[in-house]
Amino acid sequence: MTVNTGISSSVRRPQAFHAFTYLLGGRSLPPLPQRLLKIGTMKGGTAVAGTIYPVNDPTDTDALFGVGTPLALMCRKGVETQAFLGAGPFMYACGVAEPAGGAARTQTFTFGGAALVGANGVFRIAGRTLVVPINPSDSTTAMATALANAITTQRLIMPVVAASAAAVVTTTHAVKGVGGNDVIFEVVSLPPGVTCQTAQGAAGTGISDETTALANAAGPDYDAISMENHATADISLALSHVTAAWAPSEKKWRWILFGEPGSLGVATPLAVGANDRAIGVGVCELSPSLPGEIATALGVALTSRSRPNGNWDGLRLPLFPPPDIFDFTNTEVESALAVGLVPLKAVVDSQTRIQQPGVVQIVKFVTTCTTQGGQPFEPLRDIAVPRVGAFIARQIDAAFAAKFGADANPDGVLMDDDIVPRIRDMVGSILYAAQDNKILKNVDADLQLLVVEADPNAPGRLNVDVAYTVVLGLHQVAFVHRVKIF
Repeated sequence: MTVNTGISSSVRRPQAFHAFTYLLGGRSLPPLPQRLLKIGTMKGGTAVAGTIYPVNDPTDTDALFGVGTPLALMCRKGVETQAFLGAGPFMYACGVAEPAGGAARTQTFTFGGAALVGANGVFRIAGRTLVVPINPSDSTTAMATALANAITTQRLIMPVVAASAAAVVTTTHAVKGVGGNDVIFEVVSLPPGVTCQTAQGAAGTGISDETTALANAAGPDYDAISMENHATADISLALSHVTAAWAPSEKKWRWILFGEPGSLGVATPLAVGANDRAIGVGVCELSPSLPGEIATALGVALTSRSRPNGNWDGLRLPLFPPPDIFDFTNTEVESALAVGLVPLKAVVDSQTRIQQPGVVQIVKFVTTCTTQGGQPFEPLRDIAVPRVGAFIARQIDAAFAAKFGADANPDGVLMDDDIVPRIRDMVGSILYAAQDNKILKNVDADLQLLVVEADPNAPGRLNVDVAYTVVLGLHQVAFVHRVKIF
């Protein structure tokens, strides 16, 4: 090692020199890259179901998982959200085969009449807008053909394929399963004289099994997992997964996220059934965005914050907002938060009071954990609390490996009289560094509670009791206005 004193070698007179460099010794935190895994149904691509692939580009994921499949659209939404937020995680995806005995949902558009004037017909499928020029001379067959062609033109972002026969367009969901029933079809506007009725044909049936995908995700270390499915059975599957992943010896601290475009009545059993610090359910009633897209946008949002105690209040996401009449009221937002749901609301321009298209906002990012031991427990509802716990644990693991690992101790580490103060110093340094970064506070007081002691029953084991206080996001400010009248 070369010591740089900053004293010029041209100085020859005898003298003692002192140069000062100011550092926060041992009070830095190594960065922890964020990783997001998406699990959804695939079909027709080159990927092998249950195998985890890195997500680099939508073209690649289309080839891997099949164009327009739920997983391919989740990957596209992940890339879009990352660009929208200007930050995001390393992304991965794992495909699930469509249910073999299921059926794909179908939907029809049936045209009638004739246009009195030339104008555009406007349609929406899963929030994607289709504009079809319709002229007075067009037959209903021509109108149906034009709509089917418009759907095919946008095939890369469409969850359905389309075909026309006479005056009828029939769309078929890209994969079998009940997920096709989540797609919302709309006839927005038509030229005068033209009619178009949309109706469901066959309902989607069958449920893709995500068991193997989650099992294969148990080995790698991810910070979040976004799921396509959103039924109570999937909540049970996720709960088993995170229970094992958060085990003291496993140390795979992660959050599983779901999207629910149904009502609060539909979403509430999901949150209540989970009641876990590591599971989040985003709800946006009648949002045309697909459930997997909602879950993916939430996953990117969560991992876009490098700060574990980030504040996600009001964070905007590129998802389709619900119709005005279904946008959550203040009372509904309180009901959602009370049961552990993440409510998503439309963004309304403060000047015009008009809903902004293509974007929603997170009201507050919470976990489904509302009780502990059957009693109300508020702290774990704020997702920043368990995330900070996992962050500090990872920092301690990293520091322990650096200071007490084999590379740093060729002869091994002895449980001598110095080990207790060394462990105390290591933990204290991490807590102070976290305080410097406004992740923790009150470290001086909390360090008085730090206990390091030998386990009386397990030779060679130290037990360490670490207490720390999380710096939470600013969620509320209450103003009192004292208005004077003269």
